[in-house]
Amino acid sequence: MDDNAEPSSDWFGKSASKLAECRRELNRLLSDPDFQCSDRNKRFLQYISEESFEGRQAAIKAYAIAVDVFGRPPSFDAAIDPIVRIEATRLRAALLRYYELHGHEREIHIDLPKGRYVPSFPRIAQPGPALRALPSVVPDHGPMIGADKIHELGKRIRELEALLGRKAAEVEILRDVVRLARQIEQSGHPAEQM
Repeated sequence: MDDNAEPSSDWFGKSASKLAECRRELNRLLSDPDFQCSDRNKRFLQYISEESFEGRQAAIKAYAIAVDVFGRPPSFDAAIDPIVRIEATRLRAALLRYYELHGHEREIHIDLPKGRYVPSFPRIAQPGPALRALPSVVPDHGPMIGADKIHELGKRIRELEALLGRKAAEVEILRDVVRLARQIEQSGHPAEQM
């Protein structure tokens, strides 16, 4: 991992109103019960976001996160303890899952690009008024499904998508653990990667 990588888009640093939008999205996301994420990964997200808001992207490193967020001792060594990489994978999966299910009306998303711990806050293009005004297409044949049934089916689809997202995150975590074990087996110590 390149801990010194600067964010690809530091657009919130250029405008107080954009910074305020990013802060609002962070606070809204952290308080949304649909954001399925552990409390410690919410603290992780809060920490890296606040560091970014304050212009300290270069200080967002595995060591600082491990000590400040996860309570690891000052002797923490990322080459031995992969906690930050594992939790970053989980946080990425939670963010992806949340915005896929609930982010269609959000103008700003929060992303944690793979390979670093500096979050990004991309502005998502929303459909224009002409596209939103188009009527939905309903076939002229077949029985109509009631709104309550549609709501129930939509809820079930979101539950299944969330389950699929959790399983995908578990597979990625297992893949990281296997890769780390192979590195240790081959060289006697893990390489610092993400």
